[in-house]
Amino acid sequence: MEGEAPATKRICRESTDGNGGGSGDAAVGSKPTATNKENRSNKKSSKSLNSKKARQKRRKGEKPAVVLKFVPAGDTFQYTPTPAALATAKRLYEGKCMLAPMVRAGTTPLRILALRYGADTVFSEEIIDYKMMNVKRVENAELKTVDYVVEKKAKKNKLIKSLILRVDPAVEKGRFVFQMGTSNGKRALQALRKSGILQDAAAIDINMGCPKHFSVQGGMGAALLANQRNAAEIVHTLASNLGDVPVSAKIRLLSGDGLHPTVEFMRVLERAGASAIAIHLRTAETPSERAANWTCIRTLSEAVQVPVTINGDFMTPSDIAFFRTEFDRRLGVMVARGALKNCSLFKWSHVKHGSDVAEIFDGSQAPSAASRALQVSSRGSGHGRLCTKEVCKCGEVQDDPHCTEPLDSVIRRLLVRFVTQWHHLNGS
Repeated sequence: MEGEAPATKRICRESTDGNGGGSGDAAVGSKPTATNKENRSNKKSSKSLNSKKARQKRRKGEKPAVVLKFVPAGDTFQYTPTPAALATAKRLYEGKCMLAPMVRAGTTPLRILALRYGADTVFSEEIIDYKMMNVKRVENAELKTVDYVVEKKAKKNKLIKSLILRVDPAVEKGRFVFQMGTSNGKRALQALRKSGILQDAAAIDINMGCPKHFSVQGGMGAALLANQRNAAEIVHTLASNLGDVPVSAKIRLLSGDGLHPTVEFMRVLERAGASAIAIHLRTAETPSERAANWTCIRTLSEAVQVPVTINGDFMTPSDIAFFRTEFDRRLGVMVARGALKNCSLFKWSHVKHGSDVAEIFDGSQAPSAASRALQVSSRGSGHGRLCTKEVCKCGEVQDDPHCTEPLDSVIRRLLVRFVTQWHHLNGS
């Protein structure tokens, strides 16, 4: 993560103090201690809570590199956002289709492309508070953008500028949400005010779901799912000091007894002052290759009064259209990998029926194939997104192969058929 290097150095220095077994007291060329070997092994094997090696260690019963201790929030942090903040959050999130925050991907070109294709709201990539403490806000007259840069001195007092964030006010004004990684509310507030990002961002979002080792070991990201007191303190500090700027949080499903832990955490964040909540429908330990848990959407959407956004497995226009027909249209849709695959899916993110999407086809068989693809969205099992092992909710499954394929696969199949027929008619 390019914007997180200073924090990495700070964390490493802190971990070598006290009982950390730092190498400062060891003689040059001496054999490393067992503690250092363990630390290096942990860092290599568990870069993420949902990595392959981390899952293997859990199956073997081995101790993970980072142990997350549950800390309940209690009722200490309570705040009601201002009417202006709630109104802004409703405009940004309720029923909207938005570009998710993605490290090294959610940069200016992708955000602008998503907005031009029809996205309602876009998020910046996660940038940690330590980095934002050192940035300078610069208006780029040539590009007509606002740049956030860090200046460093190199050899011979040469000044090097590193670009951390670039915002295009002409396109993103009022639709840009800045996501921050933090483990301390006061430091986050200081970073927001010092950097000047509040001049360009319509809202502030706190990352509470990143399972990467860097975030978790620093008390950020998925670590806040366990340390709920710290999560509530961060939201309360920002919401109570930023006034009309809404503060939201992006979380994941919590492991445990059903959906109760996740529902309770959502209510904790709402009491602390969150104006909106986004939920990634996987736990921190679940890899992205596994399907998101869509069966819990209705329960989670009714847990709080603030706008709720759903994230997970929106890969094609058919996924979004299916979601709109099955669930409350006030729920927001957050697209991540689907936008990297084909950003034009935002163009079809507000359709109400399969026939609306089918108009992009030109052929007698195409509309019915597209319509069936929208009616039954699956992952190769012949069942819908809401089906469980016990209950099938998709009704009668047709034998037509199009009914179990996503929309982009249907388009590809039709194009191959067209090209084959064209070559056959031309004798080539």
